[in-house]
Amino acid sequence: MTRTCLTILALAALAACESGTALQLVSARVSSAGFAETPNGIGAWSGGELLGWSPLDAGGAGLLALPAADRIELSLTDHAGRPIARVEARPGVVLELRICRPGKETFDLGEVRHNADRCRPPPECRGEWDDLHICQERIEDDDCVVCPPDDLCDELRSDLAFCMGGRDMHCEEGPPVAMAQRGPPPGGIGCRDAP
Repeated sequence: MTRTCLTILALAALAACESGTALQLVSARVSSAGFAETPNGIGAWSGGELLGWSPLDAGGAGLLALPAADRIELSLTDHAGRPIARVEARPGVVLELRICRPGKETFDLGEVRHNADRCRPPPECRGEWDDLHICQERIEDDDCVVCPPDDLCDELRSDLAFCMGGRDMHCEEGPPVAMAQRGPPPGGIGCRDAP
């Protein structure tokens, strides 16, 4: 696996050098569990144009080399490069990257996995829903050394239950969706208005 990762990194660096254009490296580890069709790659599109594509190695790792662009959306792809699952930042919110000036550091999306949760609360409870998911993401982040206990989100669960007050969740049918472990930095990568 190390050899494959180094090969992908070398190819991405070579593409950046040969194009003469600065490229931002974006990495991800894709878990194929839960998908009806096994993802074989990850692609990036902006305005309907394919900006970059990377095959996934045997461990599910992929590395994209992307130019500066606004509203870059990612999708997992099949063996022919066709999108099979869009990547979301959180349920119902498409992950969009903004790259102003590509940096030297690789931006890591972390694990990208199947999102079986296709249900969302009514609009009036969306804030409570988002707060709970943000709390849960902090707990699930595999970079935390001393992870907070799950009961830290109990108050947010109660807030959501109170807001719902017997209302039904809105569940949708549709194509598979993937969820990234980490979202893009606020303001974008290399953007002046980024904090």
